[in-house]
Amino acid sequence: MTDAGTESEQGSMPMRYRIGDIVIDSGTHEVSRDGQALDVSGLSYRLLLALVQQAPNVVSHDKLVELVWSGRTVSPETVTQRIKLVRQAIDDDAQEPRYIGLVRREGYRLLANVELLPPEDAPISRIRVAELKRRRVLIVFLVLALSYFAFDKFLLSPSRDSATVEAAREQAATEALESAKISAFDRSVAVLSFTNSSNDPSNDYLSEGLSDELRDRLAQLPTMRVVARSSSIRFRGQTLDATMIASQLGVSRVIEGRFNRQGNRVMLTVELIDATTGFQLWSQSYDRASQDLLLLQQDLARALARQLVPALSIEDEILAPSAQQISAHDLLLLGRQFEQQVTDQQLVDESIVQKAIDYYQLAIAQDSELAEAHARLGKMLLYVGNIDEAEESIFEALKLDPRLSDAHATLGLYYWMTRQSGIGAAYQRAIELNPNNADALSYYASWLWIQAESDRAKQYYRLALDVDPMSLLRHAEFGYKVALAGRREEAEQIVIRILELFPTAPGYLAAVRIADAYGATDQAIAFALKAQLLRPDDPDIAGQLAELHAQIGDFENAALFEPEPGMGQLFLQRRYAELIDLGEELMFDQPDDVDVYYLLAFALNTEGRFTESVRILKMTGMQNLVFTESRRANETHYLVTLISALEATGDTAQARDLAEWMLKFNSKMSSGQEAGSWIPNLTAACLLSILERDEESLAAVEKLPDLSAIAWAPWIKDHTCFQKFQNEPRYRAVVSALDARLAAIRERLPLTLEANGLLSELPGQK
Repeated sequence: MTDAGTESEQGSMPMRYRIGDIVIDSGTHEVSRDGQALDVSGLSYRLLLALVQQAPNVVSHDKLVELVWSGRTVSPETVTQRIKLVRQAIDDDAQEPRYIGLVRREGYRLLANVELLPPEDAPISRIRVAELKRRRVLIVFLVLALSYFAFDKFLLSPSRDSATVEAAREQAATEALESAKISAFDRSVAVLSFTNSSNDPSNDYLSEGLSDELRDRLAQLPTMRVVARSSSIRFRGQTLDATMIASQLGVSRVIEGRFNRQGNRVMLTVELIDATTGFQLWSQSYDRASQDLLLLQQDLARALARQLVPALSIEDEILAPSAQQISAHDLLLLGRQFEQQVTDQQLVDESIVQKAIDYYQLAIAQDSELAEAHARLGKMLLYVGNIDEAEESIFEALKLDPRLSDAHATLGLYYWMTRQSGIGAAYQRAIELNPNNADALSYYASWLWIQAESDRAKQYYRLALDVDPMSLLRHAEFGYKVALAGRREEAEQIVIRILELFPTAPGYLAAVRIADAYGATDQAIAFALKAQLLRPDDPDIAGQLAELHAQIGDFENAALFEPEPGMGQLFLQRRYAELIDLGEELMFDQPDDVDVYYLLAFALNTEGRFTESVRILKMTGMQNLVFTESRRANETHYLVTLISALEATGDTAQARDLAEWMLKFNSKMSSGQEAGSWIPNLTAACLLSILERDEESLAAVEKLPDLSAIAWAPWIKDHTCFQKFQNEPRYRAVVSALDARLAAIRERLPLTLEANGLLSELPGQK
């Protein structure tokens, strides 16, 4: 291709190239595979195009800088990092490359043959935006979901929500919590997945869906604790008897069922079993025409409600089926089957999400008033980042059924993502409507935690775990918060429980996070290595191992796990000049990743480039958002970097106003839920230093060696607010204590790995 020259040498005529199964269109600046757009943009696109146009020749570092960075001074590390991003975008393995090859000490070259294609009448740019919207999967959706308002958008505006209404809402949520706490043994039940006895796998969605719908209905019964789906389905296909299952779930009764469909008839047998004795308390068989399935569902819910809470008067709408038409009901159950495949997995399969979306849309086409389909469609649209359509679906669900708990919880997530107010009110309403809604309980707990309401947060975390005792997510969330609170022994017990229940890669990764939070980074590395043995091809695990090693100053092993360091590695290794180079590029390629801005600003501060740091951080709008209830866990920490930069640029009044506010908020964090965490303690020390309360600042710094968690070396050694203490003996003693503690962990690591039979798994030992 080099004979044809570069695109600029050819004039402005756009070209289309094929390399293997990838097509590059220099007119639309798009890269696709099989007609599907790949997320290759900005510098990544320009680098790939440069390699294509220079193929098959080797392109040196200097030549790539000239072609891609337009004469800027760029380090070899920056080029290496950009090559890594391109490889990730086009699914190219650096160990067995198909597209981009490394020629050591010379540069890079394209491995695949380049074919020049004719112009295309319908460029993929016409579908790119919609396609990328569908592909923007929110990886942290279930862990970080905090948000809401809208008891009903049509009845009450968040901006007009009065203190009286808020107090009433909080009272209702508290009563719901207390009601749910009446989870005495005789008020608890688990609905197990119904068995499909027809031997036809195509009926699985019906047998599973019927048990899910029954669980949803019974979960709304007053005073009942109904175990969540994620815990109930763990026993699907197992041969354990009801008493053993009930013992593990902590319930007094178990509901089992067998479903069969033959022709146009459906048969269902359901049993209510006493968990203590194993005796059958109640049983009923149904034989109905397929078109009467909805009526069967309602009859079953009513019959079981009478058995479970015979003294209560139950509203019919609680027990009514979600759909009114059998065709829409079938489509809803099919959609739920695919949605559950998504929520049951740690990693999101976008094709499965799309199937759930398709079925919910078909269900709505059959029955436009099916509120549950609108609500679930909204949730799936949020998964793929389609905010506008999600909003429409969620509000339609609430208009059709203001009592739908899941719709309120999902609307809460929508408001959190769009940075609107009323977050706590949403989750309160969802819990009020269904005290057994494990997601709403967990979301509300997380939101309370961010508001520094630690005691109430613990209540809701425990309740979510009580409702969903076999969920890895619930154990992981609670264990991490316990570790941050400095309760190491309790956190260690939670880790033991997690690994008993989930001896899987996700289980070990949850243990990694908790162990690191209470300062056992050597044990965290051991857990991460076990996760890697179970999932050897997962690059995220290798990245986590690299970060853990870097945290303790073991940069040699960190490099073996991640040869091409990203921003996190460069930060932990205190390679700030390279971090700045990479961060300035990633700002354009990853404009929504606030961590890029934060790390870049921190590095700029260390080099005295404070004006640039202020400009970078103000681009995020974080300095205003952090004061709202939609704040995120990391934003208050980003604010410290901004305050330091403002102080250094002479904007003392704004810096101190922000510091005073943050110090008050931070004091709640450090005295409550994060008492064992170094972050609020070091944050307080930094803020006190900026406010020239140096004695208090040094006293806060001196607390760090006594905390279970270990401070990041860059924060304590390089944060600009501590520069004045560089020759202060008390400060130097803390730095020395940190270095000694990290050295002790590095020394202890081989023994920890040997005790776990993992020493040979370290790259340096192989």
